[in-house]
Amino acid sequence: LFIFIFSMIKYLNQNDLTHAYDIYADLIISDTSSNKSVKENIIGLLRYNYNLILSLKSLKARGKNMTDIRDMLGVQDWQLKNISEVERSHDEKYFTDKILRLCEYNKKMRKDQINKNVVIELLMN
Repeated sequence: LFIFIFSMIKYLNQNDLTHAYDIYADLIISDTSSNKSVKENIIGLLRYNYNLILSLKSLKARGKNMTDIRDMLGVQDWQLKNISEVERSHDEKYFTDKILRLCEYNKKMRKDQINKNVVIELLMN
């Protein structure tokens, strides 16, 4: 699941709505339980991964080496590599804004105030 979520993040950073939405739709369609819970989990996983990226950026700014960062974040080498690729693409404000927007969208989804299919599109703006 991490690979799918992180692929979505990469596509969102590249402003590739088609591929990001395809992954989102595949995850929702493949679910056999309550679709609403899966959508909320996807939003939560996106938020978690953006937090990892933001943490990496902060730790690098404090001069931590990648081995220490990996241990502090509790991720594997391949995950850190993926996080690092995305981390270099934008500044701290960009990732903070994404996290705040995901929190807002999750809240609205739970109250049925936002269409689940537009969340990915909204993240691109």
